[in-house]
This record gives sequence, C-alpha cells and structure tokens, in this order.
Amino acid sequence: MSETNYEALGRYTAAKEQADALAEERHNIAAAIIRFMHGASLFPGISYPSEVVRRFPAAEVAKRMEQLTQVNVRLEAIVQEANVYASEVGKPLIKIIPP
Repeated sequence: MSETNYEALGRYTAAKEQADALAEERHNIAAAIIRFMHGASLFPGISYPSEVVRRFPAAEVAKRMEQLTQVNVRLEAIVQEANVYASEVGKPLIKIIPP
C-alpha cells in the first residue's frame, strides 16, 4: 500500500476550498448582473406606461462583468491546480463543463 502524500493532499484541499469560494463569488456576481438585466426587461402581461423608461445601470453591469471575468479566470486556474494534486492523492477531478 502506498503512503499518503500529505503535502499533495494539503495542496489539493487548499485549492479545492479556494475553488469553492471562487465558485460562490462568481455565482454572487452573476446573480447581481441578472438582477440588473431583470430590471431592464419588459415582462409579458405587464403594461408599462409609455411615459416611463427604467434606467439601466450600464456602467455597473460592465464593472460586474469585468469582475465576473476575473473571478472566472482565477477559478479555472485553481481548478487546474487542484486537479494536478487530485490525481496524486486519489481524489476526483473537478470538471469544468460547457455552458
């Protein structure tokens, strides 16, 4: 029986925890963008007075999109790192699936 590589296990665990935190951060940013987009949409069955137009916070949405992109890049990088250690310690790989 092979000996556990505790250094690799620790690195895997740290990377996995960071991936989990980044995935949650990405979710929260995406949810904020969805709320902004939701506020800019017209909904079937609801009548809107023609004298009213909702303001769309384009600058805020652009800022959040940049944040989302940065978090996503970091998330994919840490997943790759975790997967290197996963194979060393017999843990399952973290899959990145297409949208």
